[in-house]
Amino acid sequence: MHPIVRALLALAVGTAVMAASAQTVDYPHKPIRLVVTFPPGGSADVIVRMLVPRLNDKLGQQVVVDNRPGAGGNIGLTVVAKAPGDGYTIGVGAAGGLSANVSLYAQMPFDPIKDFKPVTMLAAIPFVLIGHPSVAAKNQRELIALAKATPGKLSIGHGGNGTAMHLSAQLFSQMSGTQFVEVPYRGSGPAALDVQ
Repeated sequence: MHPIVRALLALAVGTAVMAASAQTVDYPHKPIRLVVTFPPGGSADVIVRMLVPRLNDKLGQQVVVDNRPGAGGNIGLTVVAKAPGDGYTIGVGAAGGLSANVSLYAQMPFDPIKDFKPVTMLAAIPFVLIGHPSVAAKNQRELIALAKATPGKLSIGHGGNGTAMHLSAQLFSQMSGTQFVEVPYRGSGPAALDVQ
């Protein structure tokens, strides 16, 4: 079994055990809502959708994916934080929504420490710098040279303000001494589609 699928099954079973120990009725006895803090088509969504059929079989209940993108994960995480703590609403988010956003937003709609119970890390997803074939740069060195020669003319898309992709784009610009026009998307899926 693929390591990601094993980790996701551990999430489901771990959540089921925690919820069952807190309830007198058998868990799960109704569908489970799996809130993904990014839009369909991104890496988090793809991982979750690979897992759902196995979760359905393992838990004997339907797991329903609910994509709630936006605000660097805050929208989806707010849905999870405000849901009853009965194990029927589970969240899948990124580190940015649970760590960086407290520094990026003046007010948070939830407390990342008090409002959530971590279950497992599902995956480590690498970031890849890609570009449209029409960009006159064939590697990172050429991209940096082009960006320095034309400051503010090239754009860099990322998965939304407050996400690790956003912070990575900022770090890349800072470390390379370049200036890009930033284009925030509601997730990596829509950003990658626009590069085509």
